[in-house]
Amino acid sequence: MSTEQFAVDGDVAVITGSSSGIGRVIAERFADDGVDVVVCSRELDNVEPVVEGIEDSDRPGRALAVECDVTDRDAVDALVEATVEEFGGIDVLVNNAGASFMAPFDDISPNGWDTIVDINLHGTFHCTQAAGDHLADGGGAVVNLASVVGLAILVFG
Repeated sequence: MSTEQFAVDGDVAVITGSSSGIGRVIAERFADDGVDVVVCSRELDNVEPVVEGIEDSDRPGRALAVECDVTDRDAVDALVEATVEEFGGIDVLVNNAGASFMAPFDDISPNGWDTIVDINLHGTFHCTQAAGDHLADGGGAVVNLASVVGLAILVFG
């Protein structure tokens, strides 16, 4: 079976929440395979070391650091614009940015709940919608990640 249809060399991937953890590893692995990656997080200081690590290695993929709060549609639009300007398009969007509170349901404040929904749902919506036109050009892919915490049973009282 040919694997040509699965080739990613030369593609461009945006990975949200990629300053550490799973997002960082995804960015590094894509760069290993020749994918140019956009590493983004709310704080530019957090993503610059990731980009430096990719750029200073022998990985064939290039990297761009972008500060982006996925809850801010203007910031997301700027992320997409910077990606298209630097790399010419977007082939893969990985919605990795997420938030949760490890607390009993009754202990989560309305403000805390709004924060989780804003990042996990609205952020995913903003990023996917903003990247949509560029993804459609080449039949791009969207990968939405979630935590197993989403499967946890709510415990009251």
